[in-house]
Amino acid sequence: MALYENQILFLSVDQVEIYQNDVVFVRNPAQQIVAQLLFTNDKDAKAFADLLLSVRASSSRNSDGTR
Repeated sequence: MALYENQILFLSVDQVEIYQNDVVFVRNPAQQIVAQLLFTNDKDAKAFADLLLSVRASSSRNSDGTR
């Protein structure tokens, strides 16, 4: 198995898609795939998507000067 490192800028995340095969696509505002991740189960895929979107929302609020 190969491990890859990928850096995702939270403010560039626009959409997270979860598929039945536990693949998660992360898209930017231009709808380009900036990350494709494979999880071993749907629970982990959903937890990752929730985490990513919550951190993005928090980053977005903090960049506006609010906390």
